Amino acid sequence: MWAEVAPLDCFIRYLGFNEGHGSSEVGTEVYVANNAVTSLAGVLHDSQVLKDRFEAIAGDSSPAYKYLRSYGPYHIVNLDLCGSMFPNTAQDVGPYYTALFRLLEYQFAAQKTNWLLFITTMVEPAVVDNDWMQQLCKPTRENFDAHPNFAAKLEGLLPRAALEDTAKNVNLSCLSEDELIRLFGVALGKWLMRLGQSPSPKWTVGMRRSFRYSINEDKGAVMLSLAFEMTPNFSPPVDVTGMSKLKVTAKTFPSEAESAVKLAVSVAGITDVDGMLAADTKMKTALRDEAADLLASAGFDRMKYIEWVDAGEPPMSA
Repeated sequence: MWAEVAPLDCFIRYLGFNEGHGSSEVGTEVYVANNAVTSLAGVLHDSQVLKDRFEAIAGDSSPAYKYLRSYGPYHIVNLDLCGSMFPNTAQDVGPYYTALFRLLEYQFAAQKTNWLLFITTMVEPAVVDNDWMQQLCKPTRENFDAHPNFAAKLEGLLPRAALEDTAKNVNLSCLSEDELIRLFGVALGKWLMRLGQSPSPKWTVGMRRSFRYSINEDKGAVMLSLAFEMTPNFSPPVDVTGMSKLKVTAKTFPSEAESAVKLAVSVAGITDVDGMLAADTKMKTALRDEAADLLASAGFDRMKYIEWVDAGEPPMSA
């Protein structure tokens, strides 16, 4: 990001969370890497990684929340979570959603321009938690019942029978693993949209180019890397009396229903990275080398990484 931003004559200031190590712990890899980055021109020296969990921002008096407010508002938020936001029986997803809600509460109040939210999370359909999934799907199900255009777009992603349950739930038993992954993409986007429509001013949420790739074929687990753009619905004043001769055009923003239709189209277009790289070996090599260069710049062994990738990325020994 620094290489892309440098020519724009602006600066980077960041705040990160790492439960294992913070950048204030001398001698750790995080400390070394943070010093290397903050020594670059255009990166502010007070940028840091806290030894804390992202979920800790939910606490009103927590240090994490205090740092969140002192460093913000943010133009980019990147959540690369160790756990999963996919409702599952192995882990309680509540703390992640509570923390994300806290983040949105802060951003919607403090940020005055467009900003980007990136969420990378594992999805394992085999361990879906039905109760949590039903809660997450409430906005999706309500839009399906109320807006035929949205329902029509969903039919290309999911069997209609799954969304016509008389109990106003989503019948997960009707869904294949791929369909459950798509449902999660739509449901998470719809949850964000519903939150964006509740504050004043409202915020339009749009999914941007997103990706998926396999991380455990035996378990059917995939990683979703989702991108959302948040747009504030600020409009200029309009003099309807005609007392002023200044002509100002009122801005219009898409409704939640219109945004939901676009969301369904975006989820259908999520790029399958595995398929893309299998079909383009030159791209695979170029991306491998680019990642190797990035790791080398952070002090890692470039050739060992290339050898690991070329060997099929075998699991690391304990």
